[in-house]
Amino acid sequence: AAWVIAQAQARQGHTAQFEEWVDTAHGEDPHHPGVIYDQAYFAFDRGEARKAKSFLEQLDVAGVRHDIAILDAVLAPATPKVGRNDPCPCGSGRKYKQCHLGVDETGLDDRLTWLYRKANWWLGFHHRDEVEAVASIRGRHSPLSTAQLVATDPLIADAVLTEGGRFAEWLDERGALLPGDEAMLAGQWALIGRSVFEVTDIRLDEAMTLRDVRTGDIVDVDERSGTHDLGVGSYLLARPLPTGSDRFQFFGGLTRVPDHALDGFIEALDNDASAHELVALVADTEAPPSLTNRDGAETVFCETTWLLADPEAAAAVLDTTFEPGEEPGSWHWVAQADDEASAAVAAAGGRTLRGSLRVEDDRLVATTNSVERNEQLTGLIAESVADATLVESLQSSLDDVQADRDYEAAVFGANDAEDDEVALPGMLDPTDAPEEIRAVLRKQMDAYEEAWVDESIPALGGATPREALEDPTRRDDLFRLLDQMEHEDASLSEERRALGMRPARLRELLGLEE
Repeated sequence: AAWVIAQAQARQGHTAQFEEWVDTAHGEDPHHPGVIYDQAYFAFDRGEARKAKSFLEQLDVAGVRHDIAILDAVLAPATPKVGRNDPCPCGSGRKYKQCHLGVDETGLDDRLTWLYRKANWWLGFHHRDEVEAVASIRGRHSPLSTAQLVATDPLIADAVLTEGGRFAEWLDERGALLPGDEAMLAGQWALIGRSVFEVTDIRLDEAMTLRDVRTGDIVDVDERSGTHDLGVGSYLLARPLPTGSDRFQFFGGLTRVPDHALDGFIEALDNDASAHELVALVADTEAPPSLTNRDGAETVFCETTWLLADPEAAAAVLDTTFEPGEEPGSWHWVAQADDEASAAVAAAGGRTLRGSLRVEDDRLVATTNSVERNEQLTGLIAESVADATLVESLQSSLDDVQADRDYEAAVFGANDAEDDEVALPGMLDPTDAPEEIRAVLRKQMDAYEEAWVDESIPALGGATPREALEDPTRRDDLFRLLDQMEHEDASLSEERRALGMRPARLRELLGLEE
């Protein structure tokens, strides 16, 4: 009963009462696992490493092994020569047992992981539901479970601590238990927000230099593993925190920011994004690519059919409303250059085909590649062909198309084409896609080619192709990359080359055309 009261006090943030009732419960049953855990919790926060380890080892459960390992890393054999009730030598004014007992064998730099873990321990106790809610957002494009994401991605908990404001709440509730130097450092950490950084220098297995892209500030961070995975020019979402010796370390993980998403992350941070919003942005960078048309709408194949009372009269009206097609009884719905997107396309010498129509006996059939366009075209038909009666409207996403293909293959057998090239499992073969989709793919690839020459390329040491062309140390790497792309391109069928990146155009964009 005393332990239950202790938990109620803990949930309300009454730390002193929480400990009093834990002590009472200990007097009734010193072997109660909940009591032992709470005693370890207090010793852990106070920096009493040996005492905390002793309690945790009594529990003998897998969930505390990580904390035992942290304590092992900071424990030292030396025994302090200060009485438990003497003033602490650090000058905090508190008794030694309340301040540095069990921790002054190691410097503050060696207790940083321990300090950060104290905040996470409290977070798991009070706000596990919130952490799991953020993890579910983080995992919407990941095969990992919520529990796996919480265990493997430190950004999730750190976003709740930082953007969610829980770090300051932890300090208010448990800060009085911390050793003096840890409390002061944690107070500094509470003032530091997350930002996007550009990697400007790397010293393998040692450190890296970062530039805050929002403020221009330069920070040198002690880091080992990241120096192998990142290159100069990479962008990171991170929160480097000061240590006890005026250096910086990463806490809360390192999250790579793709170049194309940089502006979105900067805007989100400038607008004080919540933990949920920030993690959703990170998750979206891992989402599978979506196919859109020039209007920016998701690609959905739409086919709408009307019954015509007078097909000849309807055809005459359609002749005045739409652009005649190549075949008799067919029309194209072409965008007018009265909106910004269509005007830009027209200025570049192109045109936007928004849909197609055809008359088949007494029926009018219209096809578009998005729901939005289908709704607009349906409105135009209602206005121009008064006697048209809507019969049906069918919609199929790319997933629906692929599901149909898979079903047909399962029922009727795979279509073994002579071409040795096959689509990846679960992917629609673009060469088998409808003509409208191939046109959209080509347009998107055109845009990607234009962006590629200014993208950071790992094969070029993180430099962009334009930068590599101007850098004598990278120029040969660029030429080899283009030669390799041309070799691979030559092995593809003409249909696939028509939808892929064109090395010749890349050379042209770089000013290398012969």
